Parts: sequence; structure tokens; C-alpha cells
Amino acid sequence: MKGIRFVVDDKGRKVAVIIDLRRWGKHLEDFFDIVAAEERRDEPLVPLDEALGKQKESKKRLAS
Repeated sequence: MKGIRFVVDDKGRKVAVIIDLRRWGKHLEDFFDIVAAEERRDEPLVPLDEALGKQKESKKRLAS
């Protein structure tokens, strides 16, 4: 893939990546969103009504 290079260890295993930001920078936000979602995969789900209620409470506190 153009603009992406892998750094390998002495056994040939990929250990890092170098990304050309001029070419791929616009996709970094998507990448970080995927990583954040993956990190939170095992967190308990919150019902939508509960999340919206907390959001409304937070807005009220900020407005006060």
C-alpha cells in the first residue's frame, strides 16, 4: 500500500507502522474511532434512554 511502511523486528515481525500523513491523514480520525471502540468493547452497555437522561442532566447543570 503506498504511503504505509512497516517496521519489523529482527525476526521479521511487524512491530510498528509509518503512515504518510499527507496521503492518509484524513483517515486518522476514523482509525482512532475504531481503536477507541475496540478498547471499550467489553464495557457494559447503557440503555439509550439512560444515556439521554444523563446528557440532559449534564446540560442543565452547565446552564445553571
